[in-house]
Amino acid sequence: MQKKILVLDDDLIITEILVHLVKNLGHYPVIAHNAPILASAKIKEFDAILLDLWLSDSSAEESLEAIASQAFRGQIV
Repeated sequence: MQKKILVLDDDLIITEILVHLVKNLGHYPVIAHNAPILASAKIKEFDAILLDLWLSDSSAEESLEAIASQAFRGQIV
């Protein structure tokens, strides 16, 4: 079953590599390059999040708190 996976990284090269891996595993990647999406209700649409913990616009703690505030139930990698 194809899963919808958020790839959140501010490094374009890393993002490209992760998107390629997600596609090769048969899943549907959605790309984001900054943290505001984490505070959005859209976060619940994803089955998993590949999260850069050193985003330029958010600390790891801020990112995880934003995800928790949306009651996200998927996996975070």
